[in-house]
Amino acid sequence: MDQSSRYQIMCKMAVEIQARWIPAKGDVYLTPKQGSNPCFWSGEDGENAFRKGFAIRKKGNLIYLEARIWLPRLNQLMDLAQIPGIRFQDMTFRFHTWAGKPGEREKDPVMQQYKSLEQLWLAFIMTSHFSRQWDGTRWIIIPPVTA
Repeated sequence: MDQSSRYQIMCKMAVEIQARWIPAKGDVYLTPKQGSNPCFWSGEDGENAFRKGFAIRKKGNLIYLEARIWLPRLNQLMDLAQIPGIRFQDMTFRFHTWAGKPGEREKDPVMQQYKSLEQLWLAFIMTSHFSRQWDGTRWIIIPPVTA
């Protein structure tokens, strides 16, 4: 699984993906305390202890919030890419059509920036579902194509 700093930044900036995270045992995430060292969700905190990208902890009358950034695994990204009513294999075919062949990707400056399958699938989801493209530092809106 990609745990590179580039993938971490891409995930952090992909707010649309972060909003879809429903923590499950074994999920990989980052916290400010851990820095760039990923943690694994153990499920011990319970589902109610997590809301909108924050872990919620109570200590007496105080409530502590801790930001968490989800780093989706490849299988999770493939699941996120699915569109209801479209078969899994058809969506995978769309991905391969979008990504091109590995030899062709090295020639395309946009595509060559993705160094792992996780980065490539994340970029596919952000492009196909949210009309966004990674510019090296953030997800920018792709203008609609007009004829």
